[in-house]
Amino acid sequence: MKRKLAKLSNSARFFGYLLIGVFLNSCNPPPPQGGPDFSNLSYIEQIQAYRAYKDSLIIEALAPLEGTFLPDETGLSYFPPDSVYRIAAKYSEFPFKEKVELGTTTHRMANFRAYGELLFELHDETYRLVGYKSLDYDRDELFIPFLDETNGLSSYGGGRYLEIKLPDTSEVILDFNYAYNPY
Repeated sequence: MKRKLAKLSNSARFFGYLLIGVFLNSCNPPPPQGGPDFSNLSYIEQIQAYRAYKDSLIIEALAPLEGTFLPDETGLSYFPPDSVYRIAAKYSEFPFKEKVELGTTTHRMANFRAYGELLFELHDETYRLVGYKSLDYDRDELFIPFLDETNGLSSYGGGRYLEIKLPDTSEVILDFNYAYNPY
């Protein structure tokens, strides 16, 4: 199945899909800035190592919650790495960064700012995603939730998530091979 991203236009629906990602970020303190360094590995090995690292964080975050669904020992589901989904994007920081409070399943309110937009082309179509910066954790990264045509079929229906270093230029690489879904 072609993993074409769905265009997002309904902010309210979009924020609802953000809740699972907020939940994951609210269970445990964040990992060390940037996580382990996988730069000595090949591109495919970097993706695989990052996925194993992300799996361990999610399993650790969910483990204390009784009755919570946990990924099996093989980890979360991912698509095979494909360099087509490593995409150059234009980043524009918002002049006014609107505060967004989102409730989590642990009844905690998570605080973000809608920090900037990312524009890119894929399969001859232009897409726009919004990056959110956590106000609860001191991280120099953007949390980017998104929907695509796999949601509810071969990936989690509520969307998938991508985290990138907070851009310091208008040109960024979005590598959807690093995207994850919580289940």
